[in-house]
Amino acid sequence: MSSQPTAAMLVIGDEILSGRTREGNGWHLAKELTEAGVSLREMRVVADGKADIVDAVKTLSEKYDYVFTSGGIGPTHDDITADCVAEAFGDSIGVRDDAHAILIDHYGTDDINEARLRMARIPDTATLIANPVSRAPGFRIGNVHVMAGKGGDERTFLSNLAFAAYEARDLGIGVLIEPINHYDAEDYFLSEIEQAAEYVEVRGAPNLKIMFDCYHVQVMQGDLERRLKAHLPLVGHIQIAAAPNRGEPNGGEISYDRLIPAIDAMGYDGFIGAEYKPSTTTDEGLGWMTAFSS
Repeated sequence: MSSQPTAAMLVIGDEILSGRTREGNGWHLAKELTEAGVSLREMRVVADGKADIVDAVKTLSEKYDYVFTSGGIGPTHDDITADCVAEAFGDSIGVRDDAHAILIDHYGTDDINEARLRMARIPDTATLIANPVSRAPGFRIGNVHVMAGKGGDERTFLSNLAFAAYEARDLGIGVLIEPINHYDAEDYFLSEIEQAAEYVEVRGAPNLKIMFDCYHVQVMQGDLERRLKAHLPLVGHIQIAAAPNRGEPNGGEISYDRLIPAIDAMGYDGFIGAEYKPSTTTDEGLGWMTAFSS
């Protein structure tokens, strides 16, 4: 009887090691591999340095049945993963016609520049891996699978967020981003309030704020009052519901009869909305409001 296949994950990027970007791919990969019957034995993080990447690829590919890399295949000068993997396998690399065609289909001929062409650099003997997010393909060579990972998703998210905030600002419209817990939306990109705060601060747009949904924050992280107080200047709207069942906000883990006065004492002067699943009819379920009508 054959033993369980083994795997390793190689995360590449200075932004991970500096703390500028949260590494979010390991959790997802571990879950998927476990469900597929593959044992993830090692996770390694290296900087954007050629020697380190080449050495890590060689070492891990010789030790494990499968290797999955994340990061370093974007359009910037320090995205050198593809070249390093090619070197580790002694393969040639260049802009491949099949990868080039995918980018042309996505961006159009007029918008393909030198930077984006870097994402079409693929080792000669590699097999392409489709990327539905940015369309820049990953690839497989030997037992190594090279993928964009969440870092690519993050750059796309921030770019689109900046565009939306800028366009909405001229129309006098505010933009809200809402962290949602992983249990209700497993693959949702934004899940923690600190992550949302970081993105709002990075964009620096006055019309960009956080939707603080007490239900999602409680389920995902807890410590609502402290987190709300810490990020209150960045909060544009608050939503309430019971946790963990998302019912009327008069039961469960969250004591709103204490939390709402605390929110008022913080100086919050915006709206508080209720988004929940009524246990009976909508009208009958509104009885919880009487406790806050004074």
